[in-house]
Amino acid sequence: LVSPVPERLVKVTRPVSIEREDRTVLVRFEDGRSVMARCLVACAGEGNAQILESAGHDPDAMQRRPLRMGLVRGDLPPLHGHCVLGGRTRMSVTSIDLDSGQRIWQLGGELAERWASTHGDDFFAALLEEVQRVLPGLDLSGTEVADYAAVRAEAANDEIRRPSGVQVSEIEPGFVLAWPTKLAMAPILAEDVVELVAAGAGDAGELPADWPRATLGVPPWEQASWRSVNSVRPG
Repeated sequence: LVSPVPERLVKVTRPVSIEREDRTVLVRFEDGRSVMARCLVACAGEGNAQILESAGHDPDAMQRRPLRMGLVRGDLPPLHGHCVLGGRTRMSVTSIDLDSGQRIWQLGGELAERWASTHGDDFFAALLEEVQRVLPGLDLSGTEVADYAAVRAEAANDEIRRPSGVQVSEIEPGFVLAWPTKLAMAPILAEDVVELVAAGAGDAGELPADWPRATLGVPPWEQASWRSVNSVRPG
């Protein structure tokens, strides 16, 4: 994703003000830098609340739904999928291959929602029980487990439930607010944003050479505290 446009990805501090000037948007940052553009697309996840506030809009246009994600590391088969029961996602699994030859399963779904406010032995016991129910033939001997807290940032709704589909809106001329809702729908989000901003778009200007370029973040499994599955398994 980064390789086609590395020179366009810059690291900035928090915005302190976002103002309209004629047909452009002026964004000023905490470090004194500023940028002027024909259109601002805010697609910063939880950071959209700060962007909304800096532009004088209500940050409550965004809602937060916490999650507690589970991780299992070891000699695991590759798996990407969902276990759906009664129209609800009981468990989601994505796999990450490590240079060591091991594999990590990242586990979400209903369990991540139900146990969002807790962690430790209670969470791991529930996590392992759910994995065994969904995949009863899986041997987790010799694996390790970890967890991390996450936040789903989305367009707000009255029920504080997951929005239906991607959420893209032009809240004022030249200011587009966007949430993919789910990462799998990011391509649809991009199409909707392009449809809004393409009219009248010109060639991109050059970014100042002294602006720091963005670097890749550290994935949560590299920051997690790992424990042997035997230390948390019930009984």
